[in-house]
Amino acid sequence: MTGDSIFVCAALLFSVLSTMADSTSPPTMEIHQEPPKLVAREERIVGGFGGEKPGDDGAQAVADKVKSQVLQQAGGNSGDASEFVVEKYKTQVVAGTNYHMKIRSGKDNYLHVKIYEPLPHTKEQPRVTEVQSNKRAEDAL
Repeated sequence: MTGDSIFVCAALLFSVLSTMADSTSPPTMEIHQEPPKLVAREERIVGGFGGEKPGDDGAQAVADKVKSQVLQQAGGNSGDASEFVVEKYKTQVVAGTNYHMKIRSGKDNYLHVKIYEPLPHTKEQPRVTEVQSNKRAEDAL
């Protein structure tokens, strides 16, 4: 510190202390702090699938890309092929993304489908790795 800055600091300190000495009540300091926000966190297992999510446009787009593979692997147990809607899904990040989907294929028919989607730079298409047919709405993924 230079001599000038020491002088400025000392003058400022003297000013604050003398103001405090002249006051009849002790100085108060108000602290305004926001309460912490609670954020729901998804319980995850490292390397495992995340929690279930409701079907959305992104998951539906992946499922639509492999619809013919799913129907072929399900054989005669695929339900109504005109209805192919992702109800729920989970993801697992690997060297790409693994999807585990519950797909509604008809009024009371569900398929559990596992799909692997490679990373975009590979330019590979998603592929079906497993299909379980004859599932119900209440069956867990």
